[in-house]
Amino acid sequence: MATTYQSYQVAKGNTPRAVSPGVYSIYGEFALSAALVVNDVIQMVSVPNGARVLNIMLNSDDLDTAGPAIVLDVGDGNDTNRFIDGALVAQAATANNVDMMDLTYGNTAGFGYKYTQNDTIDVLVETGPTTGATTGTIKLIALLAMDD
Repeated sequence: MATTYQSYQVAKGNTPRAVSPGVYSIYGEFALSAALVVNDVIQMVSVPNGARVLNIMLNSDDLDTAGPAIVLDVGDGNDTNRFIDGALVAQAATANNVDMMDLTYGNTAGFGYKYTQNDTIDVLVETGPTTGATTGTIKLIALLAMDD
């Protein structure tokens, strides 16, 4: 059965911080305590109304201990793969980093997407692992513009 989780940062209520005039960054980290299954959702970072997405970067440990099956998407409640679609970052022997500009997994259509209400950027388990790790970490960084 699918579960919705929250990163430590979402649970704590962290908000984006300015890294330069008009550009903000927010980081989320989720430490597994049980194996993930298909359709699990991890709310990684909170985004405020008016935030415009410049880039999303996803990093994961190997979360599929017995085979190359787990696939992750990054989006939100309205579009589960708005930013990253079908990332293999959590599989053994694959790149552990991907961003939305990546030509293989990135969904560049999400570039510049502007939120019209407070929301979260989420990781969705599109395909569950063959045998899932019960430990490991998923990390996500969002770069945002606040132009209004």
